[in-house]
Amino acid sequence: HEVEDWDKELEESASGPYDADDVSGGSFEDSNLSGSHVWKEDWFYNPSCHHTPCLVFPPRVRTVEKGQFDDADE
Repeated sequence: HEVEDWDKELEESASGPYDADDVSGGSFEDSNLSGSHVWKEDWFYNPSCHHTPCLVFPPRVRTVEKGQFDDADE
């Protein structure tokens, strides 16, 4: 278990490669992203509009032949 050193973390974050301008201050709806129109038009995101459909395997048909289990022990 490592003891937290808040002063050390603040120094490391201040000397990091990102500054306050790199962090978005606006809301997601206000940003001009290619997918933002989906959120404005409909509150429910449907991933099928951006992804290929899943593979659907046909159900196996399991039929029982007449007399198939006649010799089974009861």
